[in-house]
Amino acid sequence: VSDDIIPDQPASDDMPVAFEDPDVLASLAELSDDQRRMIELRYVIGLSTRETALAMGRSEVATRVALSRAKAKLRGLLDGMERGGS
Repeated sequence: VSDDIIPDQPASDDMPVAFEDPDVLASLAELSDDQRRMIELRYVIGLSTRETALAMGRSEVATRVALSRAKAKLRGLLDGMERGGS
């Protein structure tokens, strides 16, 4: 899965995010509500990790770990779709 689909940094005006892609949307729906919300806050809205942590009521370290796990799960789901021919 290309890193432009799941960026390491939040979106900016110059960097489009592929959250309109049907496969990405379907994969996002497979995440937990918290995982989906963190991805949205960090990579769609563009909050910092600290701001995301505050919004989620978590520590910054716990948020980093949760974001890493959410991205790994999302990548796995998207990789499965690519192998499955979707």
